[in-house]
Amino acid sequence: MGISFGSGIQFLFDAQQRYTRAGLPCWLRVKNFQDTGDFIEVGVPFSPTGAAAAETGYTDIPIIPPPSVQDVSLNNIGLNAAALRFGARIFNVSASFVNDQMEEYEITDPYAVFRDRDGYAAVGLFYNNRLFQIESITHKEVAGVTINYKLLCNAVELISDSTSHSPDDGDI
Repeated sequence: MGISFGSGIQFLFDAQQRYTRAGLPCWLRVKNFQDTGDFIEVGVPFSPTGAAAAETGYTDIPIIPPPSVQDVSLNNIGLNAAALRFGARIFNVSASFVNDQMEEYEITDPYAVFRDRDGYAAVGLFYNNRLFQIESITHKEVAGVTINYKLLCNAVELISDSTSHSPDDGDI
């Protein structure tokens, strides 16, 4: 009963995320270049030229189904989380998205989907024209199956200068 029950709960969670979630569309932002080389070890900024200049910028991957989003209450922030800024949010991302990313990009660790994707670092989540830095990742299991990942993220309360997305973008 364990695995099939967990899969059923995953199906229900994904359906809730698609149709009745609290939140807007969201994208996982990933760098288009690897953070490797001697220049990083000595603190020299990366400035690609020539053929390497094509490997700049980032890619926004739509999170499907979109995550539910909650504001972090200032009353619940303790001394251990003093680094949280006023733009802190909790994103509940479906394990279906994580599993799809692991399969598509041949990633072996689910945490690497949100951190280091084989040298291509995840920058954060782009949501509501703001870039959120991922601070912590936890997950929830039901009947031995991971259902969702809870991302605690920070953002400055300023609109990002980068490309914005509208709800009509992508297949969200």
